[in-house]
Amino acid sequence: DFGWRPQQLAVLASAFAAAEVSHEGLFRKIGVVAERHTLLGNEWSTDQLLKLLHSAWSLGQLETLEQLLRNLQRDSGLEKYVKEATPRDLPLLVSVLVLVEDDQLLEELTRSQREKLHGLPIPNLCALLKAWPSQDHLGSATAALASFKSTVVRETIAAASRKAPTPAELGLIITAASEDAKAASRLAELASSPALLGSMPPVDSSWPDMKVALSGLLDGFAKVEAEAPRLEAACAARLLTVLERKSVDPRDFAPAALAIREETYAQMPALVAAVAEKLSRARLPRTGTGENEHVRHLCERLVYAAVKLAHSDSRGSNDIELNGFVERLENCTSGDRGERRLDLLEQQVSKRMPSAAREALGPSWCTLLLVWSRRLSWSGGRNVFFEPPRPVAAVKRMVETAGSLLSSTTRAEADSLQAEAPALSRRGVPEVSERASASRPAAPSRAPTAGVSGAIGAVGRSGGASFASSAGREAPGRPMPPPRPPPGALVVTGGYDKGIAETIAGTYMPSSTNHSKTVYRRVDPPSEGKVLLYYWDDRDGEDNRGWWFGPAVGGEEVWAHNDTNPASPLPPPRNWTVLYSGEVDPALTVMKAQPDVGRAASTGSAAMPSSFRDRAPPGRGREMPAAPSRSRPVGAPSTAVGAKRPRIDDARAAELREWLEGLDDGAGAMIQYFDVLAAEFDADLAMIAAAKVDGGEQHGILGAVDPSFWDTVRVVKAGHKMLFARGIAKL
Repeated sequence: DFGWRPQQLAVLASAFAAAEVSHEGLFRKIGVVAERHTLLGNEWSTDQLLKLLHSAWSLGQLETLEQLLRNLQRDSGLEKYVKEATPRDLPLLVSVLVLVEDDQLLEELTRSQREKLHGLPIPNLCALLKAWPSQDHLGSATAALASFKSTVVRETIAAASRKAPTPAELGLIITAASEDAKAASRLAELASSPALLGSMPPVDSSWPDMKVALSGLLDGFAKVEAEAPRLEAACAARLLTVLERKSVDPRDFAPAALAIREETYAQMPALVAAVAEKLSRARLPRTGTGENEHVRHLCERLVYAAVKLAHSDSRGSNDIELNGFVERLENCTSGDRGERRLDLLEQQVSKRMPSAAREALGPSWCTLLLVWSRRLSWSGGRNVFFEPPRPVAAVKRMVETAGSLLSSTTRAEADSLQAEAPALSRRGVPEVSERASASRPAAPSRAPTAGVSGAIGAVGRSGGASFASSAGREAPGRPMPPPRPPPGALVVTGGYDKGIAETIAGTYMPSSTNHSKTVYRRVDPPSEGKVLLYYWDDRDGEDNRGWWFGPAVGGEEVWAHNDTNPASPLPPPRNWTVLYSGEVDPALTVMKAQPDVGRAASTGSAAMPSSFRDRAPPGRGREMPAAPSRSRPVGAPSTAVGAKRPRIDDARAAELREWLEGLDDGAGAMIQYFDVLAAEFDADLAMIAAAKVDGGEQHGILGAVDPSFWDTVRVVKAGHKMLFARGIAKL
């Protein structure tokens, strides 16, 4: 019916588009009527024509209006509509101009609209990418359009950093970015989008939904073989969080876990360890067919990753900035041991982590970095453990559980791996282990020529007993009378248990302070390892309050405990509990030295280099470590079981950490020396200042520091020595 006016035709087409009814015959009739109006000189308004074209384009019927468009092109009518178009019309107009092969007008369109792309929403930009013609349809305008498309891709990725695209939009953007001249940088920028990193599926998602969501985020990048380390880490962190919260059948979560690439597992030991540990504790199917196939594939992927990790020295991703963030996280916790709640760790690290890192990685920045770490272990739960992940050990346990589910080849690969050293106990405070308390020490030898040999149950991080022994020696002739103990000394006399007596009995001198009370160190009999007596307050609970004997302040290896009379500045004289037995030894006493009681120390600072000893500040008798010995001196406690790094006073630790970070203006390279400075100098800057050599600066800046300092702290790099020398000179 030729009585239909342009306005009515546009409304009719819009109605069919709104109803999503693609009626080819109707649009051909609309096209015929529209052509007649054009031939009769009835002008279409821009709004009317674009409404008609949008309707036909959205339903895939744009070609039915080709004759109408060519009539307008012949009369130069299209130029008017192109000039009056808005950015929303760009996808449509590109399709129109490609259809009528108007390369000149297409170039003009791209030039006039280029500046209008900024700020367009993702759906509009993605529609433009979707409408983009293939290379065969571009004609002679290839160069101009390629430049315009590159701009579209850039603006789309910028928009994706503000709002996460849908999975369909993301796939479209990835495809377009992979065809760009700067494909690598475009894809890396897209994969680092903070909005995308924050678009993880909810933790209460079903496993099928989790699989769909993770695949939607990662599959596009895998398809074009693009690495996405930040996005992969965010997906891995979400997977671990959900795994920790749910008790599930491996057949349920395996498809979601397989959404993460094989190569990604091979770069994330924490992810491998956590997933393998989960599988090792589950009831795995006995065969790998049917619905069990996903479980078998996941186990094989973990074995492959463990093999790669065991034989690769590479560390980190291809994202240099991300690697720097991970290293900063590890440096911020380099002085910590045991475990800490995730939220508390995040608060601690956020004070030292640049705000740019938190902004770049999104709200889950901490867990994202943890899955990349090789010095911290996090399996998706509330706690973070200050120890390296053990992926190989976890995979070997998983393989044992899997049994016949895996092929003989896969099992052989796992068997060939060497598991990491056993993980230390995950306790951050002194604690008696059940295993240690169950073992009594060996009976001492009564042979006079062999002396006394005993063993004590030392509470170690491995949960087992640590043994100490000594060989008593009879001096020929009449023994020399013991000299008077120095002022301020304590004399510890052993109890009924000779093993305890051999390990902790002797003369103690003030060494430093901890939790506002003096730390005492045994100076006689001399020993290679430290024997300390220190106070710990109730910050870790009432059970940990009191005086402790151990090789390190706050360490997990301890021998005796007394929680009586906490108000006194001195250790209690009696009622000491021997920890391996849990019993009070009434014969174990700690007394203030009297003029004629006990053996005095032969020296209060025998191991300290003379240049340090002469300059040590008053009241700071901290000893420098002696050179390593191949034989343990009489009375030295065994240190076979790893003890926790001294948990020195929080204020001193913070002061030392701040000083180290200031040496290189916060770059983080010097924080690696925190552990050794804390262990050897009690984190005391006053003791570190004793390394200064008066007048040594005339031989250069390094001459102002005692050479033994470099050996003690194990400083090798000349640049680090220079930084230390400048810092020590200012102390």
